Amino acid sequence: MSESKNIAEQIIRSTEGTKEGSVSFLEVYNGKNVIIESNWKGKRLNLKITIEKPYPGSDFIPCEISNSVFLSAIMRYSNFNFKGTVSPYSDCLLSSSTVLKLMTQKNASIELLTRSVIYECKIKNCPQKRLEILIALSKVLSTELDAILL
Repeated sequence: MSESKNIAEQIIRSTEGTKEGSVSFLEVYNGKNVIIESNWKGKRLNLKITIEKPYPGSDFIPCEISNSVFLSAIMRYSNFNFKGTVSPYSDCLLSSSTVLKLMTQKNASIELLTRSVIYECKIKNCPQKRLEILIALSKVLSTELDAILL
């Protein structure tokens, strides 16, 4: 959690100095590369967290879950769009409480590619604590997906 705190703190510091820009970080977590990219323009921060498995063999089956903006506005509760092939990994995405917490952000999406998990969202007026939580939850999600392999 301390590495997540340091990265979140550095992102917040970077956004305070300029109206627009971008910054990227590379971290190693449980033998996986965690790439954190943030772009900002004004008060809006675009966050992209990519967690890559370094070892081939047990690849993810590609799929994506994203917020359904239109249906959520009509139904007044969260709805998600799902694209891809149904697998144990997609079942984990659809049933995990970690995913529900990650998907509360605006334009949030989680995509599984061959060897990586990609989480993207947009945040307005982002406090440091929220960034820390999103980074930590992304790592927890990758651990949950790895548990399916066992």
